[in-house]
Amino acid sequence: MAKNYSKKTAKAEQRAAARRARGAQLAERQNYAKDNNSFRRKVEAINGRGGIDTYYYRLPNDEKQRGKDYFFVMRKFVCFLMFLFLLVTIAYFVLSYLQFSFLPENLKGYGALFVETEAKVVEEEGDGEGEEGEEEESGENADYFGLYADGEEEEEGEEGDEEGEDGEETAAESPFLATYNALDPVFGAIKYWSNRLLNQEINLGDSPMYDSMIALYETGMTDSIAPYIILVMPLAILIYIIIALVLLIKAFLGMFGKRIFKGFGIGAILMLLCGVVVAFGLLAYLAGVDGALDFGGIVNVLIGVFTGVGGLVGGYGLLAVLGLPLIVLILSMFARKKIPYSIFDTYGE
Repeated sequence: MAKNYSKKTAKAEQRAAARRARGAQLAERQNYAKDNNSFRRKVEAINGRGGIDTYYYRLPNDEKQRGKDYFFVMRKFVCFLMFLFLLVTIAYFVLSYLQFSFLPENLKGYGALFVETEAKVVEEEGDGEGEEGEEEESGENADYFGLYADGEEEEEGEEGDEEGEDGEETAAESPFLATYNALDPVFGAIKYWSNRLLNQEINLGDSPMYDSMIALYETGMTDSIAPYIILVMPLAILIYIIIALVLLIKAFLGMFGKRIFKGFGIGAILMLLCGVVVAFGLLAYLAGVDGALDFGGIVNVLIGVFTGVGGLVGGYGLLAVLGLPLIVLILSMFARKKIPYSIFDTYGE
């Protein structure tokens, strides 16, 4: 019995010694943290409560630490970059609501979500040279035989000047036949559902694009997926805007406070998925009543504004809607910095 009692006493003394050693090391860490500006206020608050912070200054092998020997801090510069890109995202939708009214007419279309363009005409060099040669030859012959009087030449010169002026005006016009802003589906959906559910139309703005989509939906589309994409498309834009606002606030707070903010990565992924739904919404509209959803046509939707395929394609606004969350997703991988607790053990070095 005495032998067992001595073993229990020895174990109790070992546990007591371990607790004293742990308390001494925690006190040393806390004393070191007092000289560190980033932890001074935290330590003062803990001392004001009359205790040692056993949460932030645990031993690496403490069981309550759940096996982690590190903690995270926010990278302020990365938070600042995410804040800028998210601010651009929100500003894009605000400017879409204002219809880019402060821009010249020839530049407003570049912020559109969808644009309608003319197909680029590819002319053969031989034909062009032949036509130019015929025109030059006919002009020379007419001038040689004196078919143009002096008065006619002057009138022709004046017409040429007017055409030049008109040419300048045409060059200043928008290169797009029609443009549709990013909030067109949202306004159209509010108008459609308010009229259907409340028997009262709430019109917040023009929505020619989504009005045409709803007309296809009510007519009845052969494809089984396209109608649902048309209905979900405005909701995807709203979710996109809400997530961007939440991430904007979190990125702003992450630049100044000491709190660790999470969710930037999953938020950017959700925004990107919503942008993909918007792109497929245009694809569903292009399918028409009797057509099928052509998934391969998504390439023309995304880069048609560059390739010049013509017709209704995604504009530069659609590329921004897809590109901005992708940038935020990449930055979110570097938003937090891992710091080991062992830095508090090297204060004497």
